Parts: sequence; C-alpha cells; structure tokens
Amino acid sequence: MRTRDIPLTLCSILLLLAVQSACGATPAPVAEFTKVTGDVRVLRGPKKELIDGEEDVDIFEGDEVATLANGAATISFVDHHLLKLGPRTTLVIKTVKADPVKQSFLGRVRLVTGRLFASFGKAAGGGRTGFAVETRSAVAAVKGTTFGVEEGDAGTSVSVDEGVVATSPVDEAGREGAAVDVPEGQETSIDAKTRKVGGLRGFLNDDRRRWMKDELTGLKGYAGQFRDLKKSGELDQVRDLRKLAREGNLLKAGPSLQALLLKRPGLRQELLAHADRHRQNLLKRGQRMKLHGDGPAGPPTREAKPDEPKAPKESALDQGLGRLKNLRRKKN
Repeated sequence: MRTRDIPLTLCSILLLLAVQSACGATPAPVAEFTKVTGDVRVLRGPKKELIDGEEDVDIFEGDEVATLANGAATISFVDHHLLKLGPRTTLVIKTVKADPVKQSFLGRVRLVTGRLFASFGKAAGGGRTGFAVETRSAVAAVKGTTFGVEEGDAGTSVSVDEGVVATSPVDEAGREGAAVDVPEGQETSIDAKTRKVGGLRGFLNDDRRRWMKDELTGLKGYAGQFRDLKKSGELDQVRDLRKLAREGNLLKAGPSLQALLLKRPGLRQELLAHADRHRQNLLKRGQRMKLHGDGPAGPPTREAKPDEPKAPKESALDQGLGRLKNLRRKKN
C-alpha cells in the first residue's frame, strides 16, 4: 500500500463507522399514542428520559409506558393493532417486528402492573401475526383479537372477549409451562405464588366482571372506527389537524381539512383539548428542566421571532481566546 493511500483508507473507514453509528442512533418507532387522557409518561433509554404522553407521540422498542391514577392511553401498532392501558398501569415494549407490505406483525410486551386491553386486526395476504403479553407469572399469546390482561400482587388474569388466547404459567426462573387455551367468553388466572393456571370461568354474563366486558366492547368499537378512518384516509387528515392545533394554526387548515371539521362537529373540540394538553406538557417539561438544572435558572427569555436570526452561541475556543485577552490586558 502506498503511503498516500493511507489517509484516504482511514477516512473511508471512519466515514463508514460514522454512518453506521448514525443509523443505529435513530431507530424507527414501532407504535404511537392514538388517544390519551390524564397523566401518561414514557421512560426512554438507559438514562430513563421522561417524555409526556400525548396523541401522535412515537413509541420505540424498550420504552416504558406508565399511566398515573387519572391516566389512560391507547397505543397503535402499524395502524391495525391497538392496546389500551388503564389507570396505574406500566407496560414495557420489548420487541416489535412489523412489515406493513406483507401484513406481518410480531410483538412482545411486558405488563409490569395494571390492566391492558387489546384489539388486534386480522392479518391480510397471509402475513404472520403473533403477539404475546408477559407478566411476572404468565405469558398470554394471542390467537384471537380482543382480550384483557390484569397484573397485580395476587397474580395474572386473562379474559377473552373474541378469539382464543393461549395462556402459559411462568416459573420464578422464567421458564414457560404448558399453555392453556382460553376461549371466547372465558377467563383464567395464574397465581403469583404457585405459578399454576386456574380453571376456566365465564365472565361475559357475570356482573362482577361487567366492567371488563364494557372495556373490551368499547375498545373493539373504537378499533373498528380507527381502522375505517385509516382505510378512508381520514386518519392522516386528523393527524395533520392535530399538528396544526399544536402549532396554533388550526385556522390555516386547507379546504379538505376544513371539510372534515364540518363533517365531524366534535372533532374541533378534541383538537383544542389536544393542543391544550400539548401546551401543558411543554410547561411541565420546562419545569423539569429547571428543577434538574438543564434549563434557564431565571425567568424565561424572550423567544425569537420566526424571521429573527438567533445570536450565535459562543464556542469554547472563543471563550478561551477571551480569557487570554483579559490576561494580556492585566499584564499590560
């Protein structure tokens, strides 16, 4: 190898590493919030970065989603599969592999505590669909479309409104036992101490579990509307309107978006509520930054106008040169 070839080769290697690093630093989202009420938080990355949940916020593998006492959230995977989290619920997104072209979806989440309700769309074109919910003492693998999972100190409960969910006990070492199919209209529990699957019992006609039936029926209806909106293209229009609402530019919506607002009278109020939530989340983020020393300690500074050039930030080199000039002045 000639000497003059070495710098070029090293540069090529460094460039390749930089590209690979950049690609690895920006993973693709695997889901997003489609509906949020109350306080919902996301913890992301090894530093547990805190993000406030609101509609259209992306969700990534490894994210921990938590709803507070007054919170609830609906999450969309690839616009066909929906999860709703009840209050005081914590969910970890473990793995999601989706291919919209092939209509395939394989996912796995961990329900740490609380209640999860799921409605899954049917795969088209022969695509593979698989989804599993882990808890401390069980794994619920989806064979059907609408079901609920509850995790608490006593153990795990799995309730099926539509389809079949294969439910397996998990021992303290993390090993899965033999699965029991829970059919439509039935539920079962896995005891946290014994790690055994209990017998099947009905819940659809049981007043004690009427709230569970109501939750699943409500989610199934919402999921149907959601998929219809996706198919018609209105879902993307609603997202565009939410973006305009967050920016305070709802009056600048184009003719097609204005027509949608007229078609759906309640939509404008939903958009205004979304914009208010977004502003509140920005305020909370600013307060957290001040509390942890990441933001300005004093009163908020004046925001620059859109066309106003921002003052350049003084670099470390400029700061060093300034100190050197001050030292020379003192000597003179």
